[in-house]
Amino acid sequence: MLRVRRRRRGEPVPEHVVPFRWALLPKALHLLVLVLGSATVLAAALLASRAGAPE
Repeated sequence: MLRVRRRRRGEPVPEHVVPFRWALLPKALHLLVLVLGSATVLAAALLASRAGAPE
């Protein structure tokens, strides 16, 4: 994110920053990550509810 902001402002970008491009990942992987993340949170909430956690 730092790299993108600096480029937009026209500032020099440090060379030691590791670039990560989401655009290189397939769109299906984006969807999979979103679904798995949501499923994990929901499963944890359900498990806590069944275990008798305070609401």
